[in-house]
Amino acid sequence: KQYDPSSAIANMFTRLNTKVVPLSPGELIKAYSWKSDKPIIELAKHIIGDTVWGKINSENYSRHKSIQHNMKKINLLRLKWSKTKMGTLSETHRYDNIALLTGMILSISKKNIKLNDKRFDKLESYLDEIPQPEEVNRILDVLITFVDLMSVIYDHRIFGKTKNGLPPRSRTTYIINK
Repeated sequence: KQYDPSSAIANMFTRLNTKVVPLSPGELIKAYSWKSDKPIIELAKHIIGDTVWGKINSENYSRHKSIQHNMKKINLLRLKWSKTKMGTLSETHRYDNIALLTGMILSISKKNIKLNDKRFDKLESYLDEIPQPEEVNRILDVLITFVDLMSVIYDHRIFGKTKNGLPPRSRTTYIINK
């Protein structure tokens, strides 16, 4: 229902997740943002910029002001990312990259390395926060620095193979949070 609180929706998905094929962390995060009203998750979607999100590329899509204010920097980040050896950032089959990128964003925002995680239960309590445009700008600056650094040092033999442009979290956590 349109008026159900996000936590009720997340609870429902978590309970459904115990049957047959459990939902991935990315699927849970995507479900949590079903109304597109979670700016941190929407920021991850915009950074990924994949066609799978559909409506974020539509002219009728209403972006949160913190994202709208930073669209030039988001586009610059995506362009720089695509020119690295990591490859173009896009979504995986079960939305793993949205979960990983959401964790990166939160770890940068909160300056807490433990939030660089993709597990929904670790991130859930932060997903309702609404960052100001200046905070999103700072997060994007850190991600651009990360991409600039990775464009020089990335080697799949050291950092592992990427999944749709994102290297394994275990190999990049200390770089992103430095």
